[in-house]
Amino acid sequence: MMKKVVMMLLLSLAVVANAALVITVNGQVWENSTLTITPSTWVVLGIMDDSGTVPGSLSMGLVEGPGSFDASGIVMSQGVTAAMTDNAVLAENLGIQNPFISIEIGSTQVGMLVNGIDFHCDGPGDVRFAIVDDDGNVLDDQIIHQIPEPLTIALLGLGGLFLRRRTA
Repeated sequence: MMKKVVMMLLLSLAVVANAALVITVNGQVWENSTLTITPSTWVVLGIMDDSGTVPGSLSMGLVEGPGSFDASGIVMSQGVTAAMTDNAVLAENLGIQNPFISIEIGSTQVGMLVNGIDFHCDGPGDVRFAIVDDDGNVLDDQIIHQIPEPLTIALLGLGGLFLRRRTA
């Protein structure tokens, strides 16, 4: 019985530790892990730790969908390093697309660890990106739903009407 209690306690601590690391989008934490944008929109991603329990190596990358990162304007807090990494084998082992962002957190700290990662949706469809540890465990993820701009929908409708009128 005591072993079961200890095991449950350890598992609950691991869940609480992982819940402290979150992805921010345009400076906000999205509680429902979904965000809706129009195609070709750039958003600014960040990584925040509100408990100070996540030192070590992490990676952030696309899990699915079309998109690209630009880390040229990245801002890191003291004791944190982050850079674009091009390693297809490691990306596959981690379950993310290549290239991705490698992050090293040297000491425990609370607050914004990394900010200023520009993300661009490159095509239609939903995009999911995640922060993973060295074993490929997802610590947090974010889903972006793309919806067409109203002008695009209007132009498609007008084009359809034009084709229909032309064939009639």
